[in-house]
Amino acid sequence: MVVEVLFPNNPAETWINVQTCTIVPSVQEVIVLHTAPIRADLLRRREDGAWPDNPEPVLAGDLVLQCIGLRTPPQDFDCNFPLHPGTAA
Repeated sequence: MVVEVLFPNNPAETWINVQTCTIVPSVQEVIVLHTAPIRADLLRRREDGAWPDNPEPVLAGDLVLQCIGLRTPPQDFDCNFPLHPGTAA
């Protein structure tokens, strides 16, 4: 599993990182956590080993991470943390 945080100022870089992660054979799920508005996008490798063309948006309800057996709403992930002490994300 890989988790990427998408801040409003770096979406292109985040999606490039996501594409790179899908090359790793052991990665089964990639979660992109959005900071504004808070939501998640989920990419899950299919049984045939291929990745879906588009992520599954999780706007309401629970984000289900099969690889670790976790079910939680995306709002439980607080991504609005400072990058360095004294700075805002």
